[in-house]
Amino acid sequence: MSLNRRQLILPLATSTLCLFLPKSERVKIPIKSLRKNQQFNKEQVYAQFLEIASSPKTLHPVLLFQGVEKSLEAEIKDYPQRLQQQITCLDYPKIGEIPPIAESGLEFLHPEIEEACICFGSVKEGKLTTKWLGKNPLGNQEFWSATKFIPLLNLICRSSCDVNYCQIRGLTEYNQWKNIGFYKLAKDLMTYEKHISTSNALAATLKRFQPQIELEKWVQNLTGNKDLIFRGRYGEPPFINQPELYNYREHKVVLNPDKQEPNWGDNSVSAYDLTRLISQIGWHYYLQPSAQLPDINPANLDSLIQILGFDTARFTERAIAMLGLEKELDSLVVLSKQGYGVTTIRKRTEAVYVALIQFTYQQQLFTLALTLKSTLALQPRDFTQELVRLEARLATEVTEIIWRVIINS
Repeated sequence: MSLNRRQLILPLATSTLCLFLPKSERVKIPIKSLRKNQQFNKEQVYAQFLEIASSPKTLHPVLLFQGVEKSLEAEIKDYPQRLQQQITCLDYPKIGEIPPIAESGLEFLHPEIEEACICFGSVKEGKLTTKWLGKNPLGNQEFWSATKFIPLLNLICRSSCDVNYCQIRGLTEYNQWKNIGFYKLAKDLMTYEKHISTSNALAATLKRFQPQIELEKWVQNLTGNKDLIFRGRYGEPPFINQPELYNYREHKVVLNPDKQEPNWGDNSVSAYDLTRLISQIGWHYYLQPSAQLPDINPANLDSLIQILGFDTARFTERAIAMLGLEKELDSLVVLSKQGYGVTTIRKRTEAVYVALIQFTYQQQLFTLALTLKSTLALQPRDFTQELVRLEARLATEVTEIIWRVIINS
């Protein structure tokens, strides 16, 4: 069995943690003078992130639950516009086709990263070309809460109307009728702030609009991975078990609930699946119609892009700061979802980061999509220390990926 994050007790105490290390403590990497033969000091970067991850805090891991600063919220509103560059991608696979994924090229990743899939986008003269690299990219496994953006995407694709004028409504487990704005519910799911309910219960609610087998087939048809399983919840029953999606502007029900009680199963997908889906969201406006998300309303896509800006993990921003590039990058976009947990099946702790990253550096556009899954089992077992180290590992690998993207341009 796999343990829910609520069963992983972290003895941490609340404190305000600076977003980034002081400049005097950062890794000395003068990006502007980098040459391809220079080395990335992985251990030095890891040691600094490990120090941050070990800082006292309560209830949640420091790096996985950093949260969004108020100053970033205005930036998130601009994400949809930033992802509408005049770029065309001609080599992205059609819906349902798995691209060739090279299982070489990611040797620099630490052995604790057991599963990974990265799609690098290279932009030249308005054309985006992609390169897929992987480390066990098609192995189906549990990716914890990192998969929660999938039912969000599914609901948005199935809604012909603007979801910004919709509510999710129905009876809660306490027999109370609730009308909740879609955006408000989705943001609460991402931020874990529990204004409405737990993130786990809200994610399960979003999986109750159709039979789980239909949702699973929908995901399979998008990515082409016919072996994935997506029938699980997230350790808790749905906040609303029979939800309706109601358009209050048009006074009509847009989506009805699945009347049959689900036979909950597993969520077993691949690193490729998550990278494919997050890249389809972020690159939607760059892709050919045959590769685009089907039936998606542009207003709904823009809402989803903003929602995915509120992930609690800010590994990308940490990486940029570690490299001393906060003031060097323009038009940054980070769409992401984290996940973590302890599994008794695989006898280890696992942490996941899925992200679409785009920025401009020295007037050149950089864009990539990635999924990284880090795993660790100490002897003797220490769940808290395992998670602290996995957080630092993910932050380190994201830093090196961004570093390599820039120096190899």
